[in-house]
Amino acid sequence: MIRRILFACLVALLFTLTLNARSLREWGAGRLSVAYLNDHLIDERLYFSIIAKTGQGAAPLGHSSYREHRQDSAAMSMAPVIEGLPMRWLGLSLENTLLIGDLLWPFVAVFFLTLGLLGMFAGSWIVAGALALTIMSDIGIYWFRASNPQVPIAGSTLWLAIAFLFPAEHAGALFLRGIIAGGLTGVHMLYASFFIIADGTLMLLGLLEHRSWRKTLRSGACYALGLVPFLIPRFFLDVPPEAAADTLARVGVIHSRLPAAPMMQAMLLGLGIVLFILWWRKTGRPSNRLRLCLALILSSLIALNQSLIHGWDAIFVAYYTVPLRMVLILSATVIFLECVRNLTARRVVMLAVGCLSMLALWNSVGALAGRQREAADQYAQSDVPKVLTWLRQQPGETLAIAAPNALNERIPYETPHYVLFNEYGWNQQMTDRELAERYALQVNLIPSSKSQDRTYTFVFGGYAGLTSAKQRAFCRIKRTIFRTNDPCTLDARTLIRHQELLPMVDNADVNIPEMMKKYHVSFVVTEEPRGLPPGVRGICKKATTIGTYGIWSCGR
Repeated sequence: MIRRILFACLVALLFTLTLNARSLREWGAGRLSVAYLNDHLIDERLYFSIIAKTGQGAAPLGHSSYREHRQDSAAMSMAPVIEGLPMRWLGLSLENTLLIGDLLWPFVAVFFLTLGLLGMFAGSWIVAGALALTIMSDIGIYWFRASNPQVPIAGSTLWLAIAFLFPAEHAGALFLRGIIAGGLTGVHMLYASFFIIADGTLMLLGLLEHRSWRKTLRSGACYALGLVPFLIPRFFLDVPPEAAADTLARVGVIHSRLPAAPMMQAMLLGLGIVLFILWWRKTGRPSNRLRLCLALILSSLIALNQSLIHGWDAIFVAYYTVPLRMVLILSATVIFLECVRNLTARRVVMLAVGCLSMLALWNSVGALAGRQREAADQYAQSDVPKVLTWLRQQPGETLAIAAPNALNERIPYETPHYVLFNEYGWNQQMTDRELAERYALQVNLIPSSKSQDRTYTFVFGGYAGLTSAKQRAFCRIKRTIFRTNDPCTLDARTLIRHQELLPMVDNADVNIPEMMKKYHVSFVVTEEPRGLPPGVRGICKKATTIGTYGIWSCGR
């Protein structure tokens, strides 16, 4: 066992160093910065803000951008909170905290996966190591999405390792898998639901094999002992119903009974049929890896089609991309190994695939590093860091600041302060009405913030756009099959849940002094020479000018 652990550590170290070689070079040269580590996606800046606010001691972290909600119950993913703990406990900078996460979670994930695969393939080291590198390399750039999906992937591979290493009905393994699935409910609910479905499917397959309800019920009880304690607190979160309903819609829960990802489903179904045939032929001497892969395939298909039953589609294909790809590669490999008995051929093919995967990862990481260095250099030469430095020096720990997009996305994680509005604030718990008011006030103070998106994704989230896209896609399928002349046009604005708020956001129609007081706006940062709109200048006074930005003090 010691040799297996050392081998798993070696594989994990190889992968982690390949993935982070360029970041480590930047750190060694003293040039590592948050701007370099940022992949410039809106979601990434959301995670950065939660990590930073965790490091600053904000709790219970209901919102990382909006001051008024910082003490709300944290109903969203806790993965960034986990990654922010070293910053809080050890006093590290944000960039060093992020680098630790980039090193720690890939290492943990590959270690558990390799250890599990060694058990699954009876100690075939080359196959296990090459497959672990292939699966993890396929995830690729997803590894640079701080916290999500870094932490969930590590939890997923721990679940897989336990499933690989122990028999399906092993009581202790079931209890541990229940704990992992329960823990994932606080990290990423959709990963948790995926593995809960997989565990249920494993129990049903076990029932088909041994035909003993007593064994199945005992397995379910062991699993529930690990899972249920994590689910109970979810029912006692202090979240207003209106805010909960609006937030679920904004983050992608839409009404739909249409299946998701047809191409992915076709691949899963093809692999599933082959696995079922292989499993059925071995029912007298069942293979744990066949049963496990078949369960993962079935749970993947259930996850992609569950909206057919309950009518809620949580854009599963987007959130499930990583585990689904892991399932596809793992299942295809198991089929290959079941069909090819020549040991040398197995090793050569797996080793070649593993090496090519690592080479592809190295190339993609190199391309990303080039873009990151260019973006970091541009950022350093701009006036944004100077403005952030000035804001950090202002007294008061929880100021609310209105600023252009180049600043308001960074203020929550580069300073201890909060903002009036930014483009990722809608991901956390609050009502659409409040977001509409914040947006309208933002546009009045900083006209360049006006959105060109007529569905206002940064206010109402993805509900309208996602729903209309699915309906148009289904319409085109029906048009092709039934040869109709339906133009398949649909105005996404008609699907916005709160039509009564559209005049407010269209016209930025709010009482400016009242809203500034309501949302505690302390400073407004404007783009010079435009400055504040004339109707607002009586409320704020000019504090300073830094390069192309003017800073106005309001009510201080």
